[in-house]
Amino acid sequence: MLWERTRPAFKQERPWLRARNLALGALVALGRHTVSGMLSASGQQFVDWSAAYRLFALERFDSEALLAPARREVVGRLASTEPLVCMLDDTLLRKRGRKIAGTAWRRDPLGPPFCNNFIWAQRFVQVAAALPEDAGPSRARAVPIDMLHCPTPRRPRKNAPQELWDQYRQDALASRMSVRGAERVLALRRALDGDGEVGRGLVVSGDGSYTNTAMLTALPARTTF
Repeated sequence: MLWERTRPAFKQERPWLRARNLALGALVALGRHTVSGMLSASGQQFVDWSAAYRLFALERFDSEALLAPARREVVGRLASTEPLVCMLDDTLLRKRGRKIAGTAWRRDPLGPPFCNNFIWAQRFVQVAAALPEDAGPSRARAVPIDMLHCPTPRRPRKNAPQELWDQYRQDALASRMSVRGAERVLALRRALDGDGEVGRGLVVSGDGSYTNTAMLTALPARTTF
């Protein structure tokens, strides 16, 4: 079972078992895949929910290690001469609470072209690996292998000290999606090398928002964008 390989992502066994039950609930949950929805789908709606919420609130697992088995499974199904082809893009997760970390008003990409709609959401950069259906040229299924929360820094007040404004401008430049995307490509290349796939090429596909100096000048070796 693929989930058995995620044990190194958790410091203790109890959070790992609790996350397994939630993951199984996510597969069969109907409607919105919230924590309460996953608990209800896994038959835990009448027990204390606090432990399940603490699992996400206190960072009890390593997100990169959690998705690493999916990446290794995709690579293991490729021929030794085939590169790993990935798609890079950012996505928004709608939220309702005004105190959720990293939430802000974002432009809705699904809104009509004649009007800019805004939604309250969190911003993530996601990498998905292409898993071919057959050998040679064929259709492929996109398998998520990396996801990073990319909030924007809070803008200081107008009368804030100058050092706060200087720090805000530095954080704003570092939080650009092209910069974050380049960091994830570098992390993916390092992960492949760490898995013994030094000779395997990496091909990353992204749209125009990532095709700039921040990405192209930071590409690691054996990587095509």
